[in-house]
Amino acid sequence: MASRGGNRFLSLFYSLTIHVGLAAMLVMGMDWSSEKPIEQPKVDIIQAQFVDETKVQAELKRRDDVIRKKAEAEKKRKLDAKRKVEAEKKRKLDAKRKAVAKKKADAKRKADAKKKADAKRKAELKKKADAKRKVEVEKKRKLEAKKKAEAEVKRKEAEAEKQRKAAEVEKQRVAEQERQRIEKAAREEREREMREALEAEQREAEAARQVAAARAAQKAITSYKIRIAQRVQSYWLKPGGWRAGLQCSVRVQMIPGGEVVSVQIERSCGSAIFDRSVENAVRKASPLPVPSDPAIFDRMRVITFIFKPEE
Repeated sequence: MASRGGNRFLSLFYSLTIHVGLAAMLVMGMDWSSEKPIEQPKVDIIQAQFVDETKVQAELKRRDDVIRKKAEAEKKRKLDAKRKVEAEKKRKLDAKRKAVAKKKADAKRKADAKKKADAKRKAELKKKADAKRKVEVEKKRKLEAKKKAEAEVKRKEAEAEKQRKAAEVEKQRVAEQERQRIEKAAREEREREMREALEAEQREAEAARQVAAARAAQKAITSYKIRIAQRVQSYWLKPGGWRAGLQCSVRVQMIPGGEVVSVQIERSCGSAIFDRSVENAVRKASPLPVPSDPAIFDRMRVITFIFKPEE
């Protein structure tokens, strides 16, 4: 802004200088030799005066303010004109939108009315069609009911025939089952009698075998008891005070191989010394003679025998 004021000051200064120079040239160019002085035209002499820069600046500012205010006023006028144009444009656009909305509303109203009329017409057509279909359905129902009744009669007749045949077949099946049952019962009875006879024979044979085995085992056990008594006799030492006729019952428990695990006097002879001498003899005689057959040994794992020294 200051640069702009300075330029204007220089322009004013140059303008004043040019006017002063022109005035000086006019004065110097006049003819002074004539006797009669020639009346000189009056010339307004512009005198150069000192220009106050502050005033120039103030003047320039004032002019700038005027120009600025005019520009702002013009700008405001154009802006108002533009707003007025836009307002008019908006008004026309709103009017156009309202017209379009009204047109759409009218079209929708007409469409709704047409739709309502079409719906009413369709409802009437549907009502007529439903009534017609109802009549046809009823007619069809009666026809199907008639067919169903006829089919039911035929079905019952066929069912009765089927039941008759089934009863006949069942009767034959029951008769056949009864015949097979009787035959099976007779066959099972024969088989049972044969099985019982065979089992009786087997039981008798087994009993005979067991008796024979028991007798053989008992005979073997008796024989081994005699051998055991003899072996104990060989290890027995007569105690002091012994007298003939003493005897005791001895219970001996053994393991396979004849090893003695326990000795017990079950019935004493009446002499504690004699009883102890027998116990000592049994322990010294271990292992005692036993059978190699485990079945026989199991029966004599624990034995009881009478110890009679005189024998």
